Amino acid sequence: MHRRRFHFWRRLKFVFAGLLLVALSTNWSFAQVEKNASPRLKRLSKLVYDKMYTNPDAIYDSARMQVRLAQTEKLPGYEARGLGYISVVWNWRNQLDSSLFYAKQSRDVAMRSGLPRQISTGYNSLGIVFELRGLADSALTAYKQSLEWSQKSNDHKGEARALLNIGMVYRSKGDFYKSLENLHLAEAACIRWNLKGYLANLYLSIGQVYQLIGEEDLAFENLHRALRRSRNPPKYRILTATMEGLGDHCVAIGDTAEALCWYASSRQIAHDARLPAQEGQSSAKASGIYLLLGQLDAAVDAAQLAVDLAVRDHDTLTLGRAYHALGLVELKLGRYNAAMRNCGVAYEFASKSGQNNDLVKVCDCLWRSAEKAGQPQLALRHYREFIELRDSLFSKENSLAIARLEARLEYERKHTSDSLLQAAKTLQQETIFQTKLTLEQERSRWLIGLSIVAALLAFSGAIVGIVFKRQNGQLFAQNALIHQQKESIESALGEKEVLLREVHHRVKNNLQVMISLLEMQAAKVADLAALDALLASKGRVQAMTLIHQKLYQQQNIADLEFDAYLRQLVSAVCELYPDGSRVNVIYTVHSCSFGIDTAVPLGLILNELVTNAFKYAFDHKDKGILKVSFVRGIQDSFELTVEDNGPGLPEGFDLQRTESLGMPLVQGLARQLKGTFMVGRSDLGGALFVIHFKSLG
Repeated sequence: MHRRRFHFWRRLKFVFAGLLLVALSTNWSFAQVEKNASPRLKRLSKLVYDKMYTNPDAIYDSARMQVRLAQTEKLPGYEARGLGYISVVWNWRNQLDSSLFYAKQSRDVAMRSGLPRQISTGYNSLGIVFELRGLADSALTAYKQSLEWSQKSNDHKGEARALLNIGMVYRSKGDFYKSLENLHLAEAACIRWNLKGYLANLYLSIGQVYQLIGEEDLAFENLHRALRRSRNPPKYRILTATMEGLGDHCVAIGDTAEALCWYASSRQIAHDARLPAQEGQSSAKASGIYLLLGQLDAAVDAAQLAVDLAVRDHDTLTLGRAYHALGLVELKLGRYNAAMRNCGVAYEFASKSGQNNDLVKVCDCLWRSAEKAGQPQLALRHYREFIELRDSLFSKENSLAIARLEARLEYERKHTSDSLLQAAKTLQQETIFQTKLTLEQERSRWLIGLSIVAALLAFSGAIVGIVFKRQNGQLFAQNALIHQQKESIESALGEKEVLLREVHHRVKNNLQVMISLLEMQAAKVADLAALDALLASKGRVQAMTLIHQKLYQQQNIADLEFDAYLRQLVSAVCELYPDGSRVNVIYTVHSCSFGIDTAVPLGLILNELVTNAFKYAFDHKDKGILKVSFVRGIQDSFELTVEDNGPGLPEGFDLQRTESLGMPLVQGLARQLKGTFMVGRSDLGGALFVIHFKSLG
């Protein structure tokens, strides 16, 4: 018996030894490489690795020396890593052909060496170059090979890195939900294996994808996570990109001042960290914000700085956007030939990089500059190209948006119907329980009275005491049940509030699709009257879209904070007109909140009056003045006033006989508010419009 036990443990020992050999088989070859390498080669490899992400230009010679030493010592693992470092250097210098050559060499050497981790790294380097060259399918294949080899070698860092890169390729292909799926898998891997170094870049990528699908709240949350992760220890490239993303988020919600702060911070950090590409991108975007704010000198300086940095760094993508920013500033300053020259350079770079979004913006600036410069044929050619590019871009974006919207609406419809059914069942159960509880309380009161009568008739004080004690216990239990029921009702109300926010969010998304469809229709209309009608309809839908967006973003979803909504709507109308920066808007606004029955007609009235001022009041004005006043009167009354310094209303103007749609629409909306609409001449010399009403709740 003892001998059998001995043989059993000896066999078990051999089994454990075999399992250990299998577990270490993937890393044994490289361990031998590390052991056989010379001290000089080890020091050189460590030096190159430490400086790869801080100063890539300085490691080029060291990486080439590492390759030569590895070839001399016949160590293919070190040779493959050195070739990968050289590929990274050429990648950062925007020499993609050279980067692709060395990445393929690194992959081939790693395949000959049979080292799984190095093979994974080689495929990853190859995928990066394919992605930068715009070969999304080839990049996806390379990253999937990298993921497969990482899983074979139990390389958790390589697995997380490959999932992150696969997600970014799906983002470039427009498949945002597959992108988010892979990025969240990478996030789970990083959390499971405690890979904190990847989380900053991962949260940045997730936030950028959420920005592309219009989920600004989730984008803001993930970008702030990336900001916290990239600050300590500082990862300057990720930090500047995150700040730039937060600036884009502020632009999307209309907060231009906050966006300018983020762009300025990103530009300063990139300058201190000697990252010219990031500094140039932030400068180009800051130039656009300065242009919106009317600070033309600052816009010129920022755009010129972006051009200089992009030229020095050979960054073609940033160079095209920088020249476009400079062209917009020149157009605003009235230097039309200079604007055409800069936008022409931007057109060449945008065409080479295949950025259709940038091409649309550049062609828009080109035809406007040519028209102002008195070259109608050139303006017509660029305008036709602008329309074709915009139509193709809108059709592609709308088809993707409609597909995503249908999938999301199907999910939300099922989720909302299930939630409403559960809420109805819960409410029915609560009503039944409350009825039973009331009957029990009435019955308890009768029992107490009968007990008292019985006690008085029987002259038994002891029996009365027992009955009261029992009733007190029942009342205590009933109070506990009432408290529990109250908490259940509050929970149900919270769920209903979440559902209401989802409804407002869904309505806002549907209205956004309507705006895109109106823009597509307007691009194909040649009749100016029909074009004006479509653009006016777009502005009215946009005013309602903004109401639903503000309602689901603010804390109180019942009433709209109209003072903040008024400023944001006027700013949105200003940005629609090329002369918006020449108009000084003066606000006199009291803080107030309205329900949606009052907010919607009031928002449409405000949109009509402000749009009317920009269409007719400032055509021949170097400096326009627009005063918007919204004040609270006595007995819950309000007064909305819009006035300008334009030429004023024409002689003999009659509200009842006007042929336009705007003024009758304002009259009808004022009657809907049970208010009055008056017109006259402003103290500024232009038109005056006054709406007086009482809140409908």
